[in-house]
Amino acid sequence: MPPQLVLHGLTAGRGAKLTLMPGRIFFAFALIVFGAQHFMYTRFIAAIVPAWIPQHHLWVILTGIALIAAGVAIATTIADKIAGFCLFALFFLWLILLHIPRVLHALHSGDEWSSAFVVLAFCGSSILLAASSDHTRR
Repeated sequence: MPPQLVLHGLTAGRGAKLTLMPGRIFFAFALIVFGAQHFMYTRFIAAIVPAWIPQHHLWVILTGIALIAAGVAIATTIADKIAGFCLFALFFLWLILLHIPRVLHALHSGDEWSSAFVVLAFCGSSILLAASSDHTRR
């Protein structure tokens, strides 16, 4: 089975009415939950945003909105290719601006390494989803 089927899902063919997309739905559901958690734990997440970035709470809320919007776009296949590429950019920026500096600051912290690798995995998943999407609705 090609690796893109894990996220892209099994499709019945181009133009077919029945489409089974379990990987896509699970990925979208996770993004929506992560987005909701940005609202539930705003204060905690804002505390890990680097000090040189202004308006911590605003960025946490905007990120939550972006994650929920991307999850809905991926689940419904409406602009899913754009959502995948935007998610890649978002996760890659998190990796560079947030997680790598945290790992370098605490090299022996398994938690920081794990968080960085989770974000790296989401980078790969997002770009894989975007690259494999061929049925974005217009």
